[in-house]
Amino acid sequence: MQILLGLIGMHEFMPSKIFLTLDSFICQGFTKILCENALFAIAGFSPAEMNMTLFPKLMAFTPAGASTRQLLHYAQEIATVIGHFRQWDYGPIINLAEYGRTYPPEYPLQKVTAPVYLIYSKNDWLAAETDVKKLHKHLGNAQGLLLVEDHGFNHLDFLYGINAYKYVYPKVVDIFDIY
Repeated sequence: MQILLGLIGMHEFMPSKIFLTLDSFICQGFTKILCENALFAIAGFSPAEMNMTLFPKLMAFTPAGASTRQLLHYAQEIATVIGHFRQWDYGPIINLAEYGRTYPPEYPLQKVTAPVYLIYSKNDWLAAETDVKKLHKHLGNAQGLLLVEDHGFNHLDFLYGINAYKYVYPKVVDIFDIY
């Protein structure tokens, strides 16, 4: 793991200036489709929602920085037993000292008291429908589970999709009106 941390950054994974320069160069003209497909491979295929005017600006900041530990925690969650949403896994020995057991505890989602609405889509490859429904069931104050009607809508479309104003924003405004 130390080798991996050394390669991507000890505390923060940030795309380098070289990467961003290459990214903005490669994602132009006839090679733009390579970048689009890279995004689709991560977030879900959704060419109808791709805002081509915004695309160059989006690619100038993609990928954004993240905590190295956050990325490793995502990897832990993917690699562990399906159906668990656990805290950081230090390994059995440190887990025993840290948590009083050899494996990390589940996050106590039932203790969430703020009202939570989950808006999801069937084509979001980063937040699968089954995972969203499972999260909704475990939250302490889940108020709504709202499906985006467009079944092609992907993870990035919630922010950048051409029709986000039609499928997402009214739902958010309705929720704000409640409170």
